Amino acid sequence: MNVLSVVFILVATWAALAASLWLYRHFLLISFRRALLNGDDRVAVSLGWAWATQEQILAAQQYWGSDIFGDILDFRRPEITRLFLFPRILFVMPVVLYQIGSRFAGHGLTGPCPSTPNCSNYLIGCLTRTGIITSLARAHIRISNCAGEDDVNYHPDFQ
Repeated sequence: MNVLSVVFILVATWAALAASLWLYRHFLLISFRRALLNGDDRVAVSLGWAWATQEQILAAQQYWGSDIFGDILDFRRPEITRLFLFPRILFVMPVVLYQIGSRFAGHGLTGPCPSTPNCSNYLIGCLTRTGIITSLARAHIRISNCAGEDDVNYHPDFQ
């Protein structure tokens, strides 16, 4: 196998992952809008933290009120395009597969996440705002310290 073949395989794999992620994000943005319309604030906040752009969050705050999203705008601006970059996409796709699996299989083993945003969306939101190492560290701290808070909280240690 020559170098050109390896490069082609890597590029094709990345393109397939990026296309899948783009479709999944589009589906979740529809779910974000549906949650806002249905008054399901927890779902809207969780999806907004992970998948919405700054402009989409601002538009939702202007229309539905800023109290739904808490202090989401106090954090670094989300750069959704960062999710599609290699190697970051390799960290996003297992989380996406977990989310899809829990959506279809229910929350059988883990139970529903009591936190807002939920831990998987929190990790993805961190990946849009910070580096890979920082995001993984924050997600680890958040999961380790999960106390089942019902309030909106974007801080990894729930403080």
